[in-house]
Amino acid sequence: WRSWRRQPGFALGTILVLTLGLGASMALFAALDRVLFRPLPYTDPARLVSVGSVTLRDGSPVFAGFSESLIDAFYVQQWATSPAPFQSTTAMAALVGTRTCEIAEGDPEGVRCDLVEQNFLRFLGARVALGRDFAPEDDVRGAPPVALISHSLWVRRFGADRGIINRTLSLEQAGSLRRVRIIGVLPQDFEMPLQTADILLSNQLRPIDPNGRGRMSMTVLARLRPDVTPDRARLMLQSQWASTTGVKLPPAFREEWRVRTLRDRRVGDAPRVARLLMGAVAVFLLIACVNVANLMLARVGERRREYGVRAAIGAGRLRLARLALAESLLLALAAGGIGLVVAFMLLQTFVAMAPPGIPGIAAASIDVRVFVVA
Repeated sequence: WRSWRRQPGFALGTILVLTLGLGASMALFAALDRVLFRPLPYTDPARLVSVGSVTLRDGSPVFAGFSESLIDAFYVQQWATSPAPFQSTTAMAALVGTRTCEIAEGDPEGVRCDLVEQNFLRFLGARVALGRDFAPEDDVRGAPPVALISHSLWVRRFGADRGIINRTLSLEQAGSLRRVRIIGVLPQDFEMPLQTADILLSNQLRPIDPNGRGRMSMTVLARLRPDVTPDRARLMLQSQWASTTGVKLPPAFREEWRVRTLRDRRVGDAPRVARLLMGAVAVFLLIACVNVANLMLARVGERRREYGVRAAIGAGRLRLARLALAESLLLALAAGGIGLVVAFMLLQTFVAMAPPGIPGIAAASIDVRVFVVA
C-alpha cells in the first residue's frame, strides 16, 4: 500500500486496465453460462430431445412439424401407449406464428401464452409452486379452459396473492376472447424448454376432431430410453412413420425425421457465436494483461536500487519474490473486486441487448460460479 502511495499513477493505471479486461470477461461468461454451460434445469436433461418431421420436395423443406391429420395415427395413438425409442413424450404448440395474447381486464397487458400437453411439467420433472398441475381431464377437447401462470406474472400482475387460485382470467388472442381459470403458479426458477411464456394453457389434443381439416404443427419433446441415441431414434421413427400412417407421398416428396438434443434445439448456432465472442474477450483480456506486465516490468527497472538495498541488508531472492508476488496479488484483487462491479453493469447491458426468447438469459447473474471464474 505504501508503494502505491509513492506511485499512484502506476497503481491506478494498472487497476483500471485489469478492471476493464476482467469486467468484460466476467460479464460475458455470466451471460453465456446460463445459456451454454450449465446443465438444463430438468430431470436427466441429457436424454431430452426435440422430435420433428420435415416434408421435403426435391430436397427443400415445404412443411415442418406434425400435420393434424397424422396426430391421431401417430402421436396420440402410437406414442401414447408405446413411444418406441422414447420413455415418455409431451407436446406443445409449435413455436411459429403469434404466441402473444392479452389480459383483457384491468390494465390490459400483452403476455406470452403457450399451449402444452397435460403431462408437460411432470415430463420435465417440475412441480407447481402454488395450486395444482394440469390433470388428464383438463386436456380433453371441449373441457373448461384452465391455466398455469409464471411466477413473475403472479408477482407483477397479482402482487403474489395466494388467493389467485381458481380466479378467472380474461384472455384475448387472435381476436377471440375467452375466460380461463387459474389453477396454479409455476416455480420462480422454472424455465420453458425453448422460449419464454407467461401463461400455459392445456393443448386439448384428444380426441382428434374427425371433421378437422386444418393442419397444425406441434413441438414434440421426448425422453430417450437409456440405450437409444438421437441417431438411432431418428432411424426408428423413419421406418415407423410409414408403417403406421400408410401415407404414400408423391415421388418428388419425402418425409424426413429429425431428432436432436434439447440443448442443441435451444441454442442453435449460439455456440459458434459464443466461441467468437469468448475469443474476442480473451484477446481483450490478454491485451490488458500484456499492458499490465509491461507496466510492472518498467516499475521493476525503476526499483533496482531499492531491491539492491534490500538485498544488501539481508533480503534473499525468495523474500524479494514474495514482495513482488504480494504486490501483484494486491493489484489483482483490487482490480477483480472493481471488475465485479463493472461486470454487473455490463451484464445488465448484455441481457437488455439479447434477442427476446433466449431461455435462461434473463436469469443471468453474478453468482458463485462467476466469482470463482473471476
